[in-house]
Formats: sequence, structure tokens, C-alpha cells
Amino acid sequence: GLETPGEPWLARSISSPFGGILALELGCVSVGTILLLAAIGLLRPLSALQRPAAHRAPSLRRGSASRAATAAMATFEAAWDSSRERELAPGGDAAGDVCYWMSRDQRAADNWALLRAAALARDRGAKCRVVFALHPGFLGATERAYDFMLKGLVETERELLAAGYPFELLRLEDGGPGAGAAVAARAAEAGWSRVVCDFSPLREAKAWKADLVAALGDGVGASVVDAHNVVPVWEASDKREVGARTISKKINDRLPRYLVEFPALEAQGPAVASSVDWRAVVKEVRARVDRSVPPV
Repeated sequence: GLETPGEPWLARSISSPFGGILALELGCVSVGTILLLAAIGLLRPLSALQRPAAHRAPSLRRGSASRAATAAMATFEAAWDSSRERELAPGGDAAGDVCYWMSRDQRAADNWALLRAAALARDRGAKCRVVFALHPGFLGATERAYDFMLKGLVETERELLAAGYPFELLRLEDGGPGAGAAVAARAAEAGWSRVVCDFSPLREAKAWKADLVAALGDGVGASVVDAHNVVPVWEASDKREVGARTISKKINDRLPRYLVEFPALEAQGPAVASSVDWRAVVKEVRARVDRSVPPV
């Protein structure tokens, strides 16, 4: 604690030149020094450090129990802001499951794109399915990058399956259809009504989405959700910014609207079994990627 019985220390805080707050214990300090520090604004009152938890500003990094309890109280309808989503292809109102094409945002929690796809499926009495398109040659990534990614995908799949969300891995071949075309072909095969994508600014990801839209069948809708940024990139600014001074103010002005608690991902049924042979996937990836940078 800041002050314990039997230890006559005077606990205060002092502003760090780096913008943080440093805890400082002052013992055997003259009253004159304390008054001087207080006068120039470096000393904070002890009561400010010992405020009850209910009066402290909410932290972005909370304990898991507190975060889970808060998220459970939130609902998607209350937290969702439609400006997070942009339409890529009209349609998707017909019966059929909804696909979340997971790409950049590889997680089951705190993912607006997954939450949106799950809500769309729930509203039409269908299921939400998650798809990931794996290309071992993507941008020359090495074995270390793929090892890290695949381990994360295994964990993500485990969480999704436990909540009743089927997870599919589309394994792309060199010279074959790209990720967008592969997802569109799977949507046609499975009869999905809509594909929800997560946002990426990379040229390759934009080309994949263009391929998806071009290959989707009539009546199958598609949209993209910025699940990566607190403020959706298309809402942060409508032009190409040249400096942090101007863009930071625009983002800060929009934070009260978008900085909200994530709702919990609702289970959509009993746990489902995995359809991915991860041992075979790892073996295939290791045979095809640059192994000059091994895993750590």
C-alpha cells in the first residue's frame, strides 16, 4: 500500500517528464521542500492516489474478471455503431448462413467484424461461420511468422468451437485462385447469404476483396468492418493526412463515440468439432515457406 502502520512515510506522486506518474516515498524531507514541490505543481495530494476504486477513471487494461463482467452486461445492439461497417456488395438478406472471413483480426474476442457477422446470423435465424484463407507464400513471410500465426489460429479456433462457431481453413495453392475468389467459391458451394470481412489497408488485402465481390453470386452480400482501429479509418479522416498534429485531434474528437466496451460473443449453440488437421497444415507450411528464420 501507499502507507502502512508503523512506517511514517509520506507517500506522494510526482509528474514524470515522460508523461507518467511516479510513486515517490518522501522520508526525512523538510517542510520547505514539500511546500516548494506543491507550489510548482509536482506534488499530488495523497487522497488523489488513494481514491476509492469507484471514483477512479476506468482503465483500458482491466483484470480479466472485471472485464468479463462488464462485457457480459453490454449487448451488441447497444454497443454497435453502423459506421464501423462499409458495404462491398448489396444483398445478403436471403436465408443462409453468414460467413466471417477472418484475415487481419485473428481473434475470437473483442472483434467487431465477428460480432457483426454473429448478430446478422442471429437476426435471420442462421449460423455464423468463420473462414480463414491460408497462403504460405504471403509477402515472403518466414517460418517464424507462420509458426506464431498458426499457434494463434489454433487458440482462436478452440475458442470459436467452444461457442458453437464452425471454423474452416481454406488452403490456397500457388498459381491457384486467390483468397477472395476462394472465399467466394466456398460461399457459393455452402449457400452462404453474406460475407463479412475485416479491414486491412494493404494492397493485397484490397485486391482480395475486389476479387471476392467480382466472384460472388447474385444476391450474396458482402461488407467490411474495421475491427482493427478504435476509430474506423474512414471515420477518422476523409483525406490523406501529412502529420500527427492534425490527425490526432480528429481521432481524439471521435473517441467518445467509438471507445466503448466490447460486448461478449454470444454462444450460438453447443460446442462443435474441429474440421482442421493442424498437424498436416503445419507440415505443409514448413515445406513451402522460407525456413531461414526459425521459430523462437
